[in-house]
Amino acid sequence: MGNITGEFHPMDMVITTNFGYRLTPDMYLATNVNFLYEKIDAASALGLAFDIGYTYLTPIQDITFIAAIKNIGKTGDMDKENIELPMAVEVSLIKTMQLKSIKLSNELKVMKYSDNDELKTTLGAKVHLSEILTLRLGYKFNYDAEDFSAGIGINLKKVQVDYAYVPFSSEIDDVHVIGLTYKF
Repeated sequence: MGNITGEFHPMDMVITTNFGYRLTPDMYLATNVNFLYEKIDAASALGLAFDIGYTYLTPIQDITFIAAIKNIGKTGDMDKENIELPMAVEVSLIKTMQLKSIKLSNELKVMKYSDNDELKTTLGAKVHLSEILTLRLGYKFNYDAEDFSAGIGINLKKVQVDYAYVPFSSEIDDVHVIGLTYKF
């Protein structure tokens, strides 16, 4: 009927720890362990998920191949409803170029989620303006309500702060993503 009955503020939080291992001089294997928390209105759930990734520094200069399986895990029930994690398979090609003092990285990523039959694709560009400042732009294809995104990264020795702006074209408000990384 269009009558406003109130409002609520959902929240998602992911705390990730990761480990990488160099198999050979040009091959790496890594895993993420993700501790998940989701809250919608008064209901909440906890979860645990793993990601497994493989990186290959190809013989073609400045081109990297990456493959990953993400969201292998489980969450608790939220208000008696089971939350299924959308397991995903991702494959990426990254081309890096040095333009004088600026480092430019371009990425093409193809993803397949377990809960969706369509392939999703992203194109991204990352510009390292200095050791401290990074700018990012991205575009998503085959997504329902997302397309363009932009972000900035600030690297302060062992601490990295990242911000991304992701506008949505549906009834969902735009999303602001903040990341904080500490390097041991």
